[in-house]
Amino acid sequence: MKIKLRTLLLAAAVSVAALGGGLGAYKYFNRDLTGYSPAEIQAFKADHPKVNVTYTITIEGGEVPIFLNGDTSLAELTTPAQADDLAAKSDYFPNMEVIDLGSTHITSKQIDQLQEAYPTASLIYNYINVLGEAVPADTEALDWSSLALSDLERAIADIKHLPKLHTIELRGEDGMPYLSLDNALRIHEAYPHLHIGYAVKLFGQTIDTDMEAVEYLRVSIGDKGLEEIRALLPLMDKLTYLKLDACGTTDDAMAQLRADFPNIEIHWRVYAGSYNVMTDNYKFWAGGLTDQQTKSLIHLRSIKYLDVGHHNMTNLDFCANLKDLEVGIFAIGPLTDISGLQNCTKLEYLELMCNGRLEDEDLEILSSMVNMEHLNIGDMPKLRSLAFTDNMTKLKRFHCTMNNIPQEEIDRFMALHPDCEVNFSKYTDPIEGGWRYNLGGQGIHDARYLLLREQIGYIGLDESKWPRGELKEVITYESTGIEPEQ
Repeated sequence: MKIKLRTLLLAAAVSVAALGGGLGAYKYFNRDLTGYSPAEIQAFKADHPKVNVTYTITIEGGEVPIFLNGDTSLAELTTPAQADDLAAKSDYFPNMEVIDLGSTHITSKQIDQLQEAYPTASLIYNYINVLGEAVPADTEALDWSSLALSDLERAIADIKHLPKLHTIELRGEDGMPYLSLDNALRIHEAYPHLHIGYAVKLFGQTIDTDMEAVEYLRVSIGDKGLEEIRALLPLMDKLTYLKLDACGTTDDAMAQLRADFPNIEIHWRVYAGSYNVMTDNYKFWAGGLTDQQTKSLIHLRSIKYLDVGHHNMTNLDFCANLKDLEVGIFAIGPLTDISGLQNCTKLEYLELMCNGRLEDEDLEILSSMVNMEHLNIGDMPKLRSLAFTDNMTKLKRFHCTMNNIPQEEIDRFMALHPDCEVNFSKYTDPIEGGWRYNLGGQGIHDARYLLLREQIGYIGLDESKWPRGELKEVITYESTGIEPEQ
């Protein structure tokens, strides 16, 4: 390495005053400082700010060495060995901005070394050396279906700097991989953003990582078998739906799987007494349920229409996750706590009548139900206040029969809801008086109740057998063949 220093101004005509040091400023002209370290050069420059220091560094590694000025901001390399030498001599190039590797078949390790040596410089490269072969830097997919296990770790390291890579295919011509699942997971752990093309045979099905939905029906899997499915799920980046219907898994194991993979809709069949329902069904109808029997229903997420009237429940805790609930029928039972409805803000139709243990403070939870249109709280004699309805600006029907609401509270309600159909009769059965049947015709269903019959499935449909697609079905007044006004 040859280092030369010379004065800032070399023209003989320059005045002595401009140099600030008299003729003595020329004493460093062409001084040979060969062997100075980068730190020593910088110290010399600091001590002699009026001296312009220039030096040339030789970059070895190839038939023709590269000579770079110490002030250079661009280095163009032609061999991988030159990258190693440039990285080793980074202290000599404080102004480096761009390192152009051109068509050099550089390794990811060498790129790491250059980035560490020149953290602010941009690296330009067209090829990466992967297992001894030049791979274009813009490669998007690699076929590793025949990759030897002995090369796996090296291959994982070699692809580090392929910025556009999104897929590694491990399946061979027969659709099955050569590498084990554990080895595929090693690739995923190193590069979780990559799609790994993989397949495995599980419980009578070939499951591959391109699948968007996986369903098992009445297959003996159990919690132990569920762990085999769990092991594959990290590779299933396209999977959006997993269904295990009557496969012997427990609620706890399935709930944990759902929590661990929140981007996948995971559903299974839960059991409540003699009733059962898939966790992605949108309707459920059961009677006589107890608190113990409803505990499994906490796993439901998609229920829109729910009828669990004529029950033996004291609480509605199982409703905590029913954020899409629109119709709730909890009539006739010993309820003392309805706080489980706090997240059910989409409720439009609610029957609470004949739960005589509920008091005013229990119904305060309904204050947030601003979408409520049809509400029946008949035969709940402990109630004295209707303040929980103040925010229900959409209320169309309100039945509060067989109750002891003070007249002044009734008047206040009427003033706040002048267009609402009401029934405050002290003697009318809560399900009568126009709630389910038109007052003008014997046995003629009210329009809303006719719609309800279809929503819940009173017309004999078995909701437990409905396919997954029914989840998105919209039931409207039009589907009943009548108009709301009727």
